[in-house]
Amino acid sequence: MSDLSKGPVKQLIQEVKLLNVSERTENQNIFKSIDIEALLGPTTLKKPVIFHWNSGKIETLYGSPEETGLVLNLKRGLVSLFQLQTGPGTITEVDVSGNCRVTYKTDNDQVTKIKDLHSCERPDFVFGASNRVLGVQWQPTCKGLYSVENGVIKAAVSEESHVVSLNLQSTVGAKISSRQHLLYLTSEERSVEISGKNLQEALDNLGVYTPFPLTGSLVKGPCKLCTPASDYFKSLNKNTDLQDVSQISTTRTFLAFVQLLREAKKVDILNVLKKAAATEISFLIDSVTATQTESSLSALSEYLDFTKETQISQQRTFLYASAFSSNPTKELLHILLAKLRGKIGSREIRETTISVIGAVIRKLCQRNLCNLQDVEVAKKVILDGLNAATEEADVKMYLLALKNALLPETVPLLLKYTEWQSSSVVAFAVTALQRFPSVYITQEVKKRMNRIFHQSSNRYGAGVRLAALDVILNNQPSDMELKNILLSVGEIESEPSKYITEKLQGILHSEHHPASSNEAERDDAEATAGMSMILFDVQLPPIVFFQGYTDLMEKAWSLTEEPISIIKGSILFIDHLQEILLQSGLQAATEFQGGLGIDISGSIELSLWSQKTKTNIRNRGTLVIHSVINVDTPFAQAGVNSSSEAAASLDFVSNVNFLDSPILICLQMLKKPFPYRETVTIYESLPKGAQFAIRKQRTLRVQGTELPLHRANSEMCKKLHSERA
Repeated sequence: MSDLSKGPVKQLIQEVKLLNVSERTENQNIFKSIDIEALLGPTTLKKPVIFHWNSGKIETLYGSPEETGLVLNLKRGLVSLFQLQTGPGTITEVDVSGNCRVTYKTDNDQVTKIKDLHSCERPDFVFGASNRVLGVQWQPTCKGLYSVENGVIKAAVSEESHVVSLNLQSTVGAKISSRQHLLYLTSEERSVEISGKNLQEALDNLGVYTPFPLTGSLVKGPCKLCTPASDYFKSLNKNTDLQDVSQISTTRTFLAFVQLLREAKKVDILNVLKKAAATEISFLIDSVTATQTESSLSALSEYLDFTKETQISQQRTFLYASAFSSNPTKELLHILLAKLRGKIGSREIRETTISVIGAVIRKLCQRNLCNLQDVEVAKKVILDGLNAATEEADVKMYLLALKNALLPETVPLLLKYTEWQSSSVVAFAVTALQRFPSVYITQEVKKRMNRIFHQSSNRYGAGVRLAALDVILNNQPSDMELKNILLSVGEIESEPSKYITEKLQGILHSEHHPASSNEAERDDAEATAGMSMILFDVQLPPIVFFQGYTDLMEKAWSLTEEPISIIKGSILFIDHLQEILLQSGLQAATEFQGGLGIDISGSIELSLWSQKTKTNIRNRGTLVIHSVINVDTPFAQAGVNSSSEAAASLDFVSNVNFLDSPILICLQMLKKPFPYRETVTIYESLPKGAQFAIRKQRTLRVQGTELPLHRANSEMCKKLHSERA
């Protein structure tokens, strides 16, 4: 029945065929001569459905009580084609895609139907990263074209597409296309009508029919990677060095293990952790933390005892993995809070725990989960701790947590701590304000930053002043502010003044500013050297190399050529899964996973005789990105799998000559050459074993280079290198 009238319509599917969308030669066409009834069962599709049709609107769908899963969704998709309005306008409709906003346009007997898939309230399952750069772009479209004559649908064509790609690398992704074509062929008179006093009686006369929602339901597919996580871990080649995260094979193993752990039970995960060798435990903790399931987090909570100082290395690994999690859960935050409330054997672990809680708060808030009870409790813990803190070290610990949390309501509180007498506390507060978007930088904040930069009430180190300057310049500085900054350049030491000049000229645009200076923070302050690191938008607790002249002398005599490990581990930095129910009733899945093996170490060479130092911060890492985009049904599978892999290193070298006046400082960022490999596989397959696949691979060689910093630095490097020659 194709007349846009009121009444029940019985729909029966017959003579189903599987065809290729893309052109295939005869020997590549796996769907040739396939009996779909043999795959689905002879009666599955033939069971009719009935829908109540009222002026082009589907009111109710009825089917056999045993109808479930994919076949019911396919029938929903076909019925949804009859959802049609012949007048122009925008309305909300319910069909297989969900409750969606639909726009109709008419031109004589032609009706165009455009569905806004972004507006649909639907059963799609999706989770992804809070950081948009590490997320996935989804661009869906759905358009239908109808030909209607005298209220009868003569033809209908619906085309839908979903373009999914990785924001970090747009070449990683694919396009899913779905097309439906409905054609009116003929009509015939029926000798028996569907009769009854009302709709329900008419349905009862037809047989046993159950009402179903028109919106489709997601169907969970069979297990693809069914190997237990413990068996997979045992099967690993004992020659595999899980500690060497600079190897691509280690990162590949990490991604595969995370997938298996997501299906594992708590008891199995706990057994793997307890039986692990010392060389395996860090890799395991990284993997289990990245999994972010209730079972994995519960196992970790039971395994890790924060009262034991013998477990400090494992506790640190867990905390860093939690901070870098792309998809932290409320269960993770709950465990961190529980550990913080309990006894912690190490001051370092306590500081790191509080800092990580701040990072997890921010990521949950970015996903609009700021009102969760655990998030509110975590905020209160940090704020109460800061208000109660009297020791400078405790104040800085909680300020670091606020810097990671980046809560707009804490801006006035951070501003208060910029007025402390301790220059190091002021530095923590200013650099926290530096990370806020412009919308939260008020005139009061800018006024205070100007006072710090111009040292109106106190003297500050160059690092603090440059951070305050950064806040001013990045938030629409006035002409008077710029004039005062220019006038102060001549009163500032050589290197900071060069930086300010180039900043004002717009030559240097970098988030990482050189802040070396001989200027003392206060007259009684001790000389201190250390490193503060932000990784994946998470501020890690600072690492102090030496504090005071006595400590410097002790370190100078005990230095070795072996680099000091700063951070090392495997990170799941891309984690995106999306299930999409197509207009046709088929179900598509898009999955992106990115693993990063990172090894950052530092070494210091100090010559008291020549008064020269050389530091080398070495960054070694591997990157593996996997994407799986497919349509998976019990009778056929089709998809695109891709992978990108690279192993690279970047050295940050600084040479300082204290003998010359002024002091010579040379900063270098050296990138070594490395290969980058991409692999794409396009496949179609049937359960009986017929397959078609195309695999393409390319390898690029990325040349090594020295990354340019700024002109003044280049001139100093030339001078230092000429002295060595």
